[in-house]
Amino acid sequence: MNKKQSIKRGIWILLTVVWMAVIFGFSSDTADESSSLSLDVGKIICSIFVPEYEEMEPMQQECMAEAIEYPVRKSAHATEYMILGILLSMSAGNTGDSKKNLQNMLWCVGIASVYAVSDELHQLWSPGRSCQIRDMVIDCGGAIIGIAVVNSIRILWHRKNKRNC
Repeated sequence: MNKKQSIKRGIWILLTVVWMAVIFGFSSDTADESSSLSLDVGKIICSIFVPEYEEMEPMQQECMAEAIEYPVRKSAHATEYMILGILLSMSAGNTGDSKKNLQNMLWCVGIASVYAVSDELHQLWSPGRSCQIRDMVIDCGGAIIGIAVVNSIRILWHRKNKRNC
């Protein structure tokens, strides 16, 4: 690995660690803080996708946002771990060897999975929060999607470049 590749890899690793800290921060929120954030995101989503949302009474707006709070929360779990999967894959790099790349992908899935479990366990110490296996599965699924996206793009990029040579 040359100096430029080492610097790039170091930057990806730093971004990965920073993102893990962001996830840790979200898990440190109390249940009320977490619900409030999900509700605020739900209101934004409603204002974008429901044309008459702005004309509704405040109670109707609140009810609509509350109705989508659960899927918003679960989507947030998947998204934050999808980003982690992408960052882990970029940190692992592309070796050019398909067997080594597969091993790297499995390591990335393993790291993301261990972090998902530790993240859920960490929530046991956040007031009102709990440790849920369902969230661990959603987190791992999100990470696997992120890892698969990066590696699919790498495969397509490699094939394209191979044809152009």
